[in-house]
Amino acid sequence: MTPIGQIERKTQDRVVALLQGRLGYADLGNPAQQAKAATKRPDVVLYVNGIALAVLELKRSTVSVAEGIRQNLDNQKKEFIQPFFSTLQWLMAGNDSEGLRYATIETPEKYWLQ
Repeated sequence: MTPIGQIERKTQDRVVALLQGRLGYADLGNPAQQAKAATKRPDVVLYVNGIALAVLELKRSTVSVAEGIRQNLDNQKKEFIQPFFSTLQWLMAGNDSEGLRYATIETPEKYWLQ
């Protein structure tokens, strides 16, 4: 595992510990098994009353926000996780160096706002 992967793994472990220990989530699955699965999933999902309203795709500062936007757009394709996007109102993509861009579902990349 690269040093970058190790940092991300430590962050993931802290988030899982928070969700399990302080917020009472019992089963978050096995991250090692999830890494092996060939599934698509967003980085952060905002749920309100159990309904997914927003997705945030985060990229490291060396990766363009445009890559996060394209990933959001790809995830909306029928062959990936299109049904998941049926309740979403906001899509966001961001990194430390370029900030955050946002749009609604199926918005072409050139129309995403800052």
